[in-house]
Amino acid sequence: MKKQSNRLFYLFMPLMLLAASWLGFSGPAAAISSQPTHTGPSSEISTAPLSTLAPGDTVQFAGNTWIILNPGTGYLLMQGSYGSQAFDSNTSLKGVTFDPTSSTNIASYLNDPDDSGGFYNGLSPADQALIQSTSWTTGSQGNESSSSVTCKIGLLSYSEFNTYEDVPGVQTKTTFVWCLRTPYSDNSGGAFVWFEGNDGNLHNNYASNPYDIRPALFLDPGISVSGINNGYGVGAVVVPLNLSTPTAALNGAAAQQAANVFNSTQTSSSNSEGIQVYVNGTLVQMDVAPMFVDGRFQVQMRPLFEALGANPPQWDSTDRTITDTMGNTTIKLQIASTTAYVNETKHTLDSPPLLIEGHTLIPVRFVSEAFGYNVKWDAANKQIDITTR
Repeated sequence: MKKQSNRLFYLFMPLMLLAASWLGFSGPAAAISSQPTHTGPSSEISTAPLSTLAPGDTVQFAGNTWIILNPGTGYLLMQGSYGSQAFDSNTSLKGVTFDPTSSTNIASYLNDPDDSGGFYNGLSPADQALIQSTSWTTGSQGNESSSSVTCKIGLLSYSEFNTYEDVPGVQTKTTFVWCLRTPYSDNSGGAFVWFEGNDGNLHNNYASNPYDIRPALFLDPGISVSGINNGYGVGAVVVPLNLSTPTAALNGAAAQQAANVFNSTQTSSSNSEGIQVYVNGTLVQMDVAPMFVDGRFQVQMRPLFEALGANPPQWDSTDRTITDTMGNTTIKLQIASTTAYVNETKHTLDSPPLLIEGHTLIPVRFVSEAFGYNVKWDAANKQIDITTR
């Protein structure tokens, strides 16, 4: 494959990026994936560690779709673009590296927890906690290991692109132009970085030019992933192993966060009893314990709907949507999607519905309040109380 510098041609790159934005390629990627055909929630899901998936499979994490580059290390690359900006906006630089300590550098945008418009700052605390700190090489091509920096969010390097370019979804070619974290070795004419051009090959140009951004990160390869008909990674959802048991999910700081979310007492619970759900004082029996994901409780769908007095839920296997009605209110949810509808009104969920261990889990507060109930978290007794308004 050719790795040629073609600077004159790529002086027109900003115009190409502008055209791409008109076509809708810029901005945060939507959490989209393939929609396999299946028969219904009871037969759709099983779970497995991330490490058992294959390169090129995709997972839903932090509201975006990620391509698995290396299942054994948990290395993921965002499937789409998270907007575009300069690798480093400082035009006076004679050399450049991937540097989280520089406010003008893309690494700062990706990692600074205090940057209100940055990538990392926009993640939920639960998602932030799952991303592993990593040593990222920052040297130029052919000498990448000469320097490194430790942070959570990175970009692909020159050598990694060559390693993973055949993984489905890595090469974008005419879709958008995205930069790597590797600087060009010859900075005599200014600061240059490598990027994938519209031809699918690597080129270099000024670091101050705008490029599309594809964050890369590492998750624990042992983290649990829910899949569809054993098709792990095809529309799969990352589910932390420690959230599969309510004891681990809601002890210490997590219990404190749950209390904040439910606007109730902020006392952490340290006992080992499981989370329970009550509707007007009656315990709701569930086969799957409630889970605390992305700052919201998820509970088993059918027992909750039955306890609330809603109609039996309707499942559409084509787009994996759940529709249920109670009185004059109709709710529509979609697996792994943060978009929900109450009648014709669109809502954005903090935590999307999940398919876990053969069961569908839905956000209890959103659904209950949409059907006219009050929801309260009782931290002392580790229970969710749902009552009629």
